[in-house]
Amino acid sequence: MRADLESARFRAGCARGQWRLDRQDFPVILVAVLVLPGRQRRGEYSFRFELTDFPTQAPEVKIWDPTQGTSLPLADRPNGTRHIVDAFKDGWPGAGRPSVCPVCQCEVEHLPSGIYSPR
Repeated sequence: MRADLESARFRAGCARGQWRLDRQDFPVILVAVLVLPGRQRRGEYSFRFELTDFPTQAPEVKIWDPTQGTSLPLADRPNGTRHIVDAFKDGWPGAGRPSVCPVCQCEVEHLPSGIYSPR
C-alpha cells in the first residue's frame, strides 16, 4: 500500500487536486475525490478502502461519510445516468454491504488464489 500511495501517479493526482489522502489508519484509508465542475454537488466524495490482505485480495471500497463514520446515505451519493446510480448502489452480489467497484471484487473472487495484483 505504501508504494501505491507514494507512486508518481497517486502524487500527481494529489498535486492536480483530483484527490487527496484524507486519513490513514491501516488497514483502512480514506481518499477524498474532487467532484468535477458543473455537477449537481460541489466539493468531494470520500471513499473508504479496507486493505486487509491487500494486494493478494482486492480492497473493499465504500463511498463514505467521514463525519458520521458510516457508508454515505443513498440520497447523498452521485446520481445521473443509470450506470452512475448502479455503480454506487447497495446490495451487489457477494458484497454483503454497500460497496463500490463490485465488478472488480466479484472478478477477483474467481481468480486462482493469490494472483490478484493491482500493478
